[in-house]
Amino acid sequence: MRKFPFASLTTVVISLSLLPLGQITAAGQESTGKKHLILGYQDTQTGQFRPLDRVVPEATVAPITGTITLTLHITLKTPVAAGYKVYCSAELVASYTNTTSSVVYSESASSLATVSGTTATCTVHIPHSWQFPATTAKDIESLTGGYTAAIINPNANLAAELFLARSSASDFVSLTGNNVFATAPSTFSVNVTL
Repeated sequence: MRKFPFASLTTVVISLSLLPLGQITAAGQESTGKKHLILGYQDTQTGQFRPLDRVVPEATVAPITGTITLTLHITLKTPVAAGYKVYCSAELVASYTNTTSSVVYSESASSLATVSGTTATCTVHIPHSWQFPATTAKDIESLTGGYTAAIINPNANLAAELFLARSSASDFVSLTGNNVFATAPSTFSVNVTL
């Protein structure tokens, strides 16, 4: 602990007591005559006044909730063998970035398609609840999503048989900007050939 001689402490206390309270500010600037105190401490290394950090709670913003639905319309050029299934999955990444923070959510879901002759229809529902900070004019929101459609043998022993017969993958959404989450559609549709 650093010890100060009594004479120097007395000088500091006397010099501070001679100034009106309205003239002492964190930035060392004269105030406009309003008398207010700023809580803080004097840095013993530099001698500078350091205001205590104020914790300002984030604005309470309702989460963005809903369900994003992706429907895949699949044309089957590859025969679906007995016991095989048409499988679909979708992945979403929702991100929010501003000058002070970044928040990222990753969601995924999958389902089996209904096959009818040489076509199949697969619907994937992705429920979500994303909690982001209050929207500002300088924030950047991004919503990206991709899908995979595949013909698989769900009963295959991976070491002995071919599990994946055919697959196709691509993106179905890529939005970036300000206020994307409020304006993004909740349903998407893609055409796929397997």
